[in-house]
Amino acid sequence: MKKIGKVLGFVGVTLMATSLLTACGGSKDDASGEKDGKVTLRISWWGNDDRHKATNEAIKKFQEKYPDIKVKAEYSGWDGIVEKMATQIAGGTEADVMQINYDWYQTYSPDGTGFADLNDFKDIIDMSGYSEDTLSAANIDGKLNGIPHGENAYVFAVNSTKFEEFGVDPTSLKTWDDYKEAAKKFPEGYYPMSFKSFNEPMIYLTQKYGEAMLDEEGNMNYSVDQIEEGLEWYQSMVDAKVVPSPKTMIETVGTSHLSTVKEYIEGKYDGVYDWTGGLASYASVLEENQMKLSIPSYPVISDGDSAGVIKKPTMLFSISKNSKHPKEAAKLLDFLLNDPEGVKAMGTARGLPVNTKAQEILEEAGLVDDVSKQASEYTKNTEGVMESPYYEMSQVVEAYNVPFEKFGLGQATPKEAAKEIKANVEDAIAQLKKQ
Repeated sequence: MKKIGKVLGFVGVTLMATSLLTACGGSKDDASGEKDGKVTLRISWWGNDDRHKATNEAIKKFQEKYPDIKVKAEYSGWDGIVEKMATQIAGGTEADVMQINYDWYQTYSPDGTGFADLNDFKDIIDMSGYSEDTLSAANIDGKLNGIPHGENAYVFAVNSTKFEEFGVDPTSLKTWDDYKEAAKKFPEGYYPMSFKSFNEPMIYLTQKYGEAMLDEEGNMNYSVDQIEEGLEWYQSMVDAKVVPSPKTMIETVGTSHLSTVKEYIEGKYDGVYDWTGGLASYASVLEENQMKLSIPSYPVISDGDSAGVIKKPTMLFSISKNSKHPKEAAKLLDFLLNDPEGVKAMGTARGLPVNTKAQEILEEAGLVDDVSKQASEYTKNTEGVMESPYYEMSQVVEAYNVPFEKFGLGQATPKEAAKEIKANVEDAIAQLKKQ
């Protein structure tokens, strides 16, 4: 992994005022000290309610097995998590065990020394269910900074109940043009797809040109003309009423998770793009409303083309290098990833685990739902390209999101937005590499 130095943003005054949203309060001393003979650990993660519920249940089971270890849970949604992690890591107040996005290692541990080396805890953490390739995502200069919970692929899933209600068989749709035809059968205000980010036009370009926007070193693979082409394609999908307009998505969804908005819950936005690890939230919401989520084949430009799906390791867990109780933290991590009680409690709220032992535990317990099975098979069998670790870094996201939003609101033409996206992204990555 290329060394680029730390990028912590502004954290000065906020070190005193900002902390990760917690289920339980407590100062740094409270969170790491010993009281009544008990060791206290902190664990942090982000996600939706289903993930919070599952992880808290796993923590409860851990404390039953290890009564001398108390665990404080700190969790929130995705919004603001990047800034909160930057603040905590800069101040040395991060949790003992943390859920980590894989691109954060570029920022916080470019030489592998930003987190505890999990190789030091192989006598505690069972890693036999992980392949070398799986662990390589967080192996930096020979130091194992984290263990991934799974592998994510960008997936398209549909509300098959609504598709069938409108006379459309989603399994028969193979190309983007097929969805344009299908949209004609959907009533006004209902859509077979919903685009919510810059990712969708980038996937189209990945299909067409066989490479992602950025390579592993952060170099831009697309020209201005190609980015413009992606934005024009996006507009063609809006014009065909396959997807709501970007303006409509901003007004109805904004920064909320799509699974929580009424248009999705009521079955008006009937196709979603997201990472496989997040599908459980969408599926459970539809199930509560007597509808079903399913995964058709990924739409392509022409039948038989490569899907060009973007993939990445997901939901990695790391241990703080500042933890006062690293062995106990390792016990907690092993419990969540390997212990039958921990694995069953965690379930598939983060998608199906990549750990083969955990997969067997869940399958034997009958805890692998249809959507998780479909997502796992999809990830294994769908050809894709690995996402650049730079693509989701906050500075880069802002670089392409601001002009993309201008385009969506009609404040910039595709050409103007494409020029700004390319210039902004290249500048953001250049700045990152200087630090």
